[in-house]
Amino acid sequence: LSCPRNFQQHPATPRRFHSTLDMDQRERFEAGLRERNEARLAEKEKKRQDRECAADPTETVAYFTEEFGKDKAAVESGLAELQPDTDPTALTSKFAQLEEAVQALQKLLANSTRFLPAFEIRQAQGAITTLTDAMNDKRNELLPKKKFAFRSSRQKVGAPAATTADQSLVSTSKPDPQVLLDGQKNVQDLQNATVKLSAADVRGKDVTLRQLTDCKVYIEGSPSALHVKSLKNCRVCIGPASRSLFINDCENCTFAVACQQLRVHNTVSTDFYLHVTSRAIIEDCEKCRFAPYTWTFPGLDAAFKESGLDRNSNNWADVDDFKWLKKDEQSPHWSILPEEERIQDWST
Repeated sequence: LSCPRNFQQHPATPRRFHSTLDMDQRERFEAGLRERNEARLAEKEKKRQDRECAADPTETVAYFTEEFGKDKAAVESGLAELQPDTDPTALTSKFAQLEEAVQALQKLLANSTRFLPAFEIRQAQGAITTLTDAMNDKRNELLPKKKFAFRSSRQKVGAPAATTADQSLVSTSKPDPQVLLDGQKNVQDLQNATVKLSAADVRGKDVTLRQLTDCKVYIEGSPSALHVKSLKNCRVCIGPASRSLFINDCENCTFAVACQQLRVHNTVSTDFYLHVTSRAIIEDCEKCRFAPYTWTFPGLDAAFKESGLDRNSNNWADVDDFKWLKKDEQSPHWSILPEEERIQDWST
């Protein structure tokens, strides 16, 4: 059968028309895609070039490894050059220089943790700890600490001062003896004692606290640095130190400290009221809590000025845990001390 003439279709013409139209649309569409893709690639390349131009060449593992290794070797060489027959004044100066070099290593590491792999961080921290221990051992060998004498604040004028050996008797004979340190910078082997150091006692000096139990220590001045080891159930309040504080092997203590950098090792159940201009670093610690520095004493403003610390820069809540490397998760080893549990009156 054939269709009537008026119903007869001529499909060839519309097919050609639509085919041509589709081809034009497709070409324009593909041309648009190419243009957009080329623009995207160009923008991506521009951003890459901008990043390369703005990138800090010091923020690379290679740079850190080279600089750290060079500075570490310099400290090791400096320690090896120290001899027993060197003048004590020159030795003291040399140890101060070496300590500053070790602090520079610690600062380099602290500023590089954001781009260093965890393994590199652990290795570098271990190297710094080894250097610090070696320096302390060398210092004790070449500049042995002098024995120091204590006197009770209730001691009568003219009465002989208690010696270190006597101090255990003084500490156990009274529930909370008041003990003053006479011109020394090392406090150790005390129980149930209160130690006070004035600004003159500690100015420009390293202070060492060791083997203290149930003690209170107040340092109303600006020491150079502080080394703390093996304290239990103690309260330690310290004026601003110009360099770092090293705390190791402490339990159930409270520290109010101001410093450039705080390093804490092997410490448990301890609270820190902290002013730190760099950062706090903990390692092998448990149940450490942090709050802002609130201890005050007459002369605090002068002590801050003497230390060179910036009172307006306090990173008390910026804590690096070298045993917790998950950057996107809070370390379980430290926390913020709740405001309702913070000490309000330091005189009690």
